[in-house]
Amino acid sequence: MQALSKFNPLYWMAYDGLKMSQFAGYRLFPVELSIRPTSKYLLEDKQHSMANHYSALKRARQTEKKTVANRANKSRLRSALRSMREAIAKGDKDAAKSALSAAASAMDKGVQKGVLHKNTASRYKARLSKRVKAVGAAK
Repeated sequence: MQALSKFNPLYWMAYDGLKMSQFAGYRLFPVELSIRPTSKYLLEDKQHSMANHYSALKRARQTEKKTVANRANKSRLRSALRSMREAIAKGDKDAAKSALSAAASAMDKGVQKGVLHKNTASRYKARLSKRVKAVGAAK
């Protein structure tokens, strides 16, 4: 008899106090065939999801992948903005200009990836370029 995973209903029968030795001589086909192959009992990726239908499980998997990608893109954008603000705070005009181009590129990528709205990116770029010009004028 094969090892039972927690997605198999027989596992829960054993867990509820029935001994597996009671099932040793029986053929378990009727129970195993009564479960659809797309059921939550046979899909291993069911662990992190409340979904029961195959399409909902697929959506849950897609959401996890997209969440990871969005988190990475957002982090990249925030890092570029942070380095930009640090360069402005130091008062170094050349470093601020190079950081502005890197931040603008990161914002445009964020717009392409759907992490940032295009008007928000435009507003950020305008305000940051204004601050970079102020750093140049102060010196």
